[in-house]
Amino acid sequence: MKKYKTGPATKKLQPESRFDTVVHGDLWLNNLMFHRDGGEEEQLKILDFGSSAYTHPAFDIIYFLYVNTDREFRRSHSEDLLRQYFEVYSRYLPDDDPELTSFDKFKEELEERREPVLLMATSVCTIVKKMYVRNCRLA
Repeated sequence: MKKYKTGPATKKLQPESRFDTVVHGDLWLNNLMFHRDGGEEEQLKILDFGSSAYTHPAFDIIYFLYVNTDREFRRSHSEDLLRQYFEVYSRYLPDDDPELTSFDKFKEELEERREPVLLMATSVCTIVKKMYVRNCRLA
């Protein structure tokens, strides 16, 4: 699997990290299917892995949060969601490496990558909004 190499806009995604993993690359609601089986248990299916790549999980985390949620939601829930994500993610990392078990280090690397991911997320939001408005006028 190759790393993203899309030019200067994503330059900050390129530095290798010990946290690098396979990411989806296009994680937004249209690529998720939810099913509730009568009760509280919900199932989730993730679709369209055509943009998958080996890079920092910041790509999926920031992209998902900014494309699918509003500012108020992020203000209220981002810290908790990041902690929950890291809690699960870190179970799959070697536990003998202090750098990999540090939520603060993970969050620091996430912040370093925020800008280029936001640029990409903003582009997607603009395109999706145009598609949605165009489709609404046709209906």
